[in-house]
Amino acid sequence: ELTEKNQNVAERATIYAKVADLNYKAGKPAEAEQYLAKAMELDPGNPNFAIQRGDWAAWDGNYDAAFSDYNDTIESIRTALDQAQDLNLDRGTQEYLFNLLQEASDRGADALFQQGKIEETLEFCAAFKEDLKNYGEEGEEPFDVAHPTYGHPVFLTEARALSETWDAAKVAASLEMVQRINDAHPSDITGVRAKNVLKDILEIQVGLVS
Repeated sequence: ELTEKNQNVAERATIYAKVADLNYKAGKPAEAEQYLAKAMELDPGNPNFAIQRGDWAAWDGNYDAAFSDYNDTIESIRTALDQAQDLNLDRGTQEYLFNLLQEASDRGADALFQQGKIEETLEFCAAFKEDLKNYGEEGEEPFDVAHPTYGHPVFLTEARALSETWDAAKVAASLEMVQRINDAHPSDITGVRAKNVLKDILEIQVGLVS
């Protein structure tokens, strides 16, 4: 009732999305979907809601559906950034969307990798690096443009996919990238993940040599 009385449409939508998430985590998927549908109806331009729905699908192991939502989010953000001037998006909004694009890309790359779609993962990561060039600081390397929290994990997933090709040159490239990520994240969760991936890649490299 309080949500219905709130006259701020975007705020009402966000509240519905939060209630949806609470219902999902409480094991009430039908109610969760109803509340999220309300949120998306009220504020269809909010890309966070598609990410939220994608997360639910990923948690349920439905990576195809998850990737679809993440990819739709990425496409909508690309469109907004391409039309930033026409839409009068200020610098702060553009930066927010750019970071959200990276967050959705992290989830999208992982959804593909979890399905064993190695070539698709590599193609997706290549497109991600093009996004970094198109929407990030001009003249900078994609890795340097990427947000440490939202963007660097995509490079880690790319490295994992490269190592799964069992191609010596690609495995060597993956090892180099993971070491770079590890150096950039000495004491956070991305660094911990990088160290674990590093061990796996070194085992693959040993297997290639033997």
